[in-house]
Amino acid sequence: MMDRKKHKTDDSDSIEATPEGQVEEDALAVEDTEESKLLEKIVQENEQAAKERDEYLDLLQRSRAEFDNYRRRNQNAREDAYNEGVRNTISMFLPVLDNLERAVDAPGGEEALREGVQLVLKQFNAVLSKAGVEEIEAGDCDFDPNLHHAVMQEETDAMESGKVAGVLQKGYRMGDRVLRHCMVKVVK
Repeated sequence: MMDRKKHKTDDSDSIEATPEGQVEEDALAVEDTEESKLLEKIVQENEQAAKERDEYLDLLQRSRAEFDNYRRRNQNAREDAYNEGVRNTISMFLPVLDNLERAVDAPGGEEALREGVQLVLKQFNAVLSKAGVEEIEAGDCDFDPNLHHAVMQEETDAMESGKVAGVLQKGYRMGDRVLRHCMVKVVK
């Protein structure tokens, strides 16, 4: 019986000690709960940030791939357009080539050959005109470095200084762009 009494006494001591110990344990439990909530919140934010990072990385990789594909398609389209332009231009000159061959093979003398070449020259100029190429006017005009290339100077009293005295080689332009400048003689 004594053991029981002693045991009861121990129980009563522990009961009396429990309220103070319980307060400390409750405080520790509250701190653990707050820390665990904070830790859980940090883990969730970290997971969310990692998810957003992965989404942005995927978006960047897709954008890069789309841009590379766009660049390749654009390069192919430019090459196709250029090649189509070259084919169209060459096909416009094939009849001129045919007529040159006919002129060379034609029977007759020098006069017949001259007439044939003149006809081919006329046809060639028509093809250039159809393509938008025009001759740059250079006879009896002021020297313009944007259109003319001076290769000689000449002193003369018949014309004023800065005028084109003669054309050594014709120049051509297509729209606003000069294909070849006129080679000219300029009055000093």
